[in-house]
Amino acid sequence: MKTMTDCEKKLRRMVDWMAEDVVQGRMRFFPNDESVVDDLNADPVTGIFSTFYEVYNTKYIIGDDGTYHDVMIMLAGGGPTIWLDTWAAEIRGSWGSDKYTKYIYDYEYINDHFEEQYGCLS
Repeated sequence: MKTMTDCEKKLRRMVDWMAEDVVQGRMRFFPNDESVVDDLNADPVTGIFSTFYEVYNTKYIIGDDGTYHDVMIMLAGGGPTIWLDTWAAEIRGSWGSDKYTKYIYDYEYINDHFEEQYGCLS
């Protein structure tokens, strides 16, 4: 039986943590994201969310008529590379030759956010 390396363990922890944030409705893309109505990560005094995800790259999945369907967003790069893909309903991470995927659900609020962002591009 193969023993996991420290990089494999760290990659799995990161992907699992991000997937849990997705399904719990905690994934935010800028401070004080009001599209998510969960106060778990809000500072009790200021009400400002202290944890948010920086989007390093965005790939929109668009129909042939130009309508938004889904999105792929890069949440980490440089060490591990991690993509959230609403089309495939997964978070996919890689670090060197190590790869790990976690399936997600209840991510409609993410699609809503990026569909609105896509609408602003036109």
